[in-house]
Amino acid sequence: VGDNKCVLSSLKKGPLKKIIENNGGIKLIYIDPPFDVGINFKIEKNFYKNSKIENQGNSAFAYTDRWGKGKDSFLNMIYERLLLMKEILSKDGSIFFHCDYRSSSKIRLLLDEVFGKQSFVNEIIWCYRQGGRANNSYGKKHDTIFWFSKSKKHIFNPDNIRIPYEGKGGYQNSGNGVKIKGKIYKPNELGKIPEDWWDIPAIPPMSKERVGYPTQKPEKLLKRIILGSSNPNDIICDFFSGSGTTAAVCEVLGRKWICSDLSDLSIKISRDRLIKKKKLLSLQNKPHIPFEVLKLEG
Repeated sequence: VGDNKCVLSSLKKGPLKKIIENNGGIKLIYIDPPFDVGINFKIEKNFYKNSKIENQGNSAFAYTDRWGKGKDSFLNMIYERLLLMKEILSKDGSIFFHCDYRSSSKIRLLLDEVFGKQSFVNEIIWCYRQGGRANNSYGKKHDTIFWFSKSKKHIFNPDNIRIPYEGKGGYQNSGNGVKIKGKIYKPNELGKIPEDWWDIPAIPPMSKERVGYPTQKPEKLLKRIILGSSNPNDIICDFFSGSGTTAAVCEVLGRKWICSDLSDLSIKISRDRLIKKKKLLSLQNKPHIPFEVLKLEG
């Protein structure tokens, strides 16, 4: 727990640097930072009343998405951290940056500047349906995830993330394949590689996965990113950890992880979540690695 700028600096120059290098470096960074919404986010009491979090009335402060100098201070915060993330990322590593319509155009420019336009891989659109809708516009029901790589030799495991063929287009017309210019193209038995738009439901209000932390993302979303762009035992980082989804998915998929957040509440919720996840893995006789919570000052 602590300012992720301090965490990033410690990974770059601190005692963990050698350990990370000996384990192949950081292969994947996923971040879901504040969206510059301009409000404070809270968690309702019923989500933490049975956890180890202290009693804080009807709701507990989770994090602020207010910026003293507006958009400029928000973008400056992101830019400083992107520079550090690029330095600690391995040569075959990737970064997935999660944002929405409020800042996606400016975030893309920052990523172009820090990683280079040639490092752009995909603009992924995550589509969902849950939540309220306005009466005077189309429903804003998608987020943007920018994928940039450190080099052209980035990790991508297509067979790990294939999905069923759908509709009447492509190979679906014939189980024996499609003949094009004399060559027969047959469907892959494992399915197709997903398009750059992902129809993955957000977490329903009554889902067992839900921990009540605002802006929590579904494990299925992180599972696709992690399976596609990392291998078992790789190191994955999330410097805006929030509810701990990245760490939770890494535990199940056999990845090492380094996650941080400025919010004590975030770390407490994530810790409770990981303890439950480890108990479940133990019952299933699946391997898991002990984790440690560190607090960085400064």
